Amino acid sequence: MKEEIKQTVEAVASHPKATIAITAAFTSNVWLDYGEPIIKGLTSIVGLVVVTLLAIKHFIDLKKELTKKDDD
Repeated sequence: MKEEIKQTVEAVASHPKATIAITAAFTSNVWLDYGEPIIKGLTSIVGLVVVTLLAIKHFIDLKKELTKKDDD
């Protein structure tokens, strides 16, 4: 199975039209105009969610620690 996949990948990669299409996709201004801002926006949102969740976790741990000390 791996050999078949390897042969297929080599056949596609060696085809001139595929090479041009792949190169054009990565060097295109369309990526810079639309793709990059979308990815930056998504990573900013994900980062904000992670920071918020960490702050909530820290608050809960701190609250448990304080209530534990009050019970002792």
